[in-house]
Amino acid sequence: MISYACFAGVERLSLLAEISIAPVLLFLTVQFVLLVMSGVLQFSLLAPIASNWKRIATTAFPLGVTVPFGEVLAFASFWTAVQPNILRKAMIFSSLSVGVILVLLDVFAISALGPAMYSRSFYPLLSTFQLISIGDFIDNLDPLAVTNFLIGGLFKITVLTYAACSGIAEQCKIANHRIVILPIVILIWFLAFFITKNISDHIFIGLKWWPWVLGVPLLIVIPPLMLFIAKLNKS
Repeated sequence: MISYACFAGVERLSLLAEISIAPVLLFLTVQFVLLVMSGVLQFSLLAPIASNWKRIATTAFPLGVTVPFGEVLAFASFWTAVQPNILRKAMIFSSLSVGVILVLLDVFAISALGPAMYSRSFYPLLSTFQLISIGDFIDNLDPLAVTNFLIGGLFKITVLTYAACSGIAEQCKIANHRIVILPIVILIWFLAFFITKNISDHIFIGLKWWPWVLGVPLLIVIPPLMLFIAKLNKS
């Protein structure tokens, strides 16, 4: 599916995103409403707010900065296909809307699970929606949450894969990025199977190793450095 989406191009991928955003928001809204109706939310669990700034800083950096906001660098491969007059508005709107949604998800998850269980859960959002139960009739809504995860994961991997393919094609002076899609996808497929042996390795690489080794240099250090070099070359 990811290979086909990359072969289809930016226009078709954008149309697919427009179609998919409606069910994603609908599922989230339904789950939020049912979660409130289930009576499991205790907003008092959010207090005290901002009582430990050191922990907030270590949580926000580097992981909170690099994922997902640092990954906006991957969208640079799409900029040439977007009209310049709407690019800035689209970027600001998408960043703000994603930030608001992420804050709401964390607020609901902490209010339902509590700080201790939230910090120990691998997938706190899924654990939160598993608490939905209304009259012993409406429960077990895991498929809605899993569907959102699958849709989000599909688009995230596709965008990153497309960015990698277009970047490699540009650096290697290849006229058509479709030539490198199949080798890159096969490489990603092998890495997905062999880079980690179990969930513990996956969590370590994703939360401990990747942010410092790749995330900070690639998404935070290199872009301003390249901008500085570009400004020097122009002057």
